[in-house]
Amino acid sequence: MPPMKRVATRSLRLGRKAMIVLLGTVCVVAGTTTSAFASGTSPTTNGCYSTWGSTGTSAHCFNVTVTGNYRNHAACQSQPDKVSSWLWITAGSTVDNWGQLNCTFKITSSRIEFTG
Repeated sequence: MPPMKRVATRSLRLGRKAMIVLLGTVCVVAGTTTSAFASGTSPTTNGCYSTWGSTGTSAHCFNVTVTGNYRNHAACQSQPDKVSSWLWITAGSTVDNWGQLNCTFKITSSRIEFTG
């Protein structure tokens, strides 16, 4: 009987080690998945820029340098790109959080488009 007890104890230790390895793997995978959600900021166009997260985007303008029409353009993954309506913004204006767009699956980037 004593030899069986040793085997059972080793089995239990192996089980604990396997559980620690499994939990460590889950933590690493969860961390990787969380960082896989891309986000970013577009280059500035006349004082306007666009920010995006995993599926949405919004435009921001501060002290615009050139009067004209501006719109937000979202590059969507697995579906056509989306664009906001044109917005007339005058020089010196600040218009924050406009031109919101949402992609169904994922947004890969966004940008501001301008016509004078």
